[in-house]
Amino acid sequence: MDDSDDIETININTMPITITPKKSTYSKQIISLASIIKNYLAINYISYEFEEKTIDDVKVCVSISKNDDDYMICIKSIQVFMEESGDVLHYILYSKNLKDIESCLMHLNYIASYYKLYNGRLISPNRINELKLQNYIIPLKESENCSICYEPSREQTICNHYLCFRCRCKCLNKNDKKCPICRDSNLDIYLINND
Repeated sequence: MDDSDDIETININTMPITITPKKSTYSKQIISLASIIKNYLAINYISYEFEEKTIDDVKVCVSISKNDDDYMICIKSIQVFMEESGDVLHYILYSKNLKDIESCLMHLNYIASYYKLYNGRLISPNRINELKLQNYIIPLKESENCSICYEPSREQTICNHYLCFRCRCKCLNKNDKKCPICRDSNLDIYLINND
């Protein structure tokens, strides 16, 4: 298959400059991958897993799974886990149900391009501004700020110290699984504070 028809080239002073692919290339890629995922899920696989990706400097695993009437995208941390009700699971940074696989793929592309980490979640830039304003109006207790960067954080280490997701990942990227406050181990596991 020759994609040369999908690339637009402009000559300026006899120097060819290639610019972004035409929209049809993006659509073709979405349709092609959607077809692969549909076939994969039709064979009774629970979910389609992407290879390891990095979003906003965090290593993640991305999956699309079929629900009853829609599809769910889920983005989980590869390095960080959460303990909830005695179970240890990958820390979920983002999940959303959408009507079809094509919508899931377009939304994933948008997330990878624009979303940022804030308070342990991948969220849109507009939502980040809104949450910062909320925290200004009704601040969290000082003890609920990250012990390192002082950003709001609802997540705790096993040893009950508040530590934001970004600071935790920075420690884990250095292969350091000890709490930076008390040096207790298991930095890769969060306790979720649902109070």
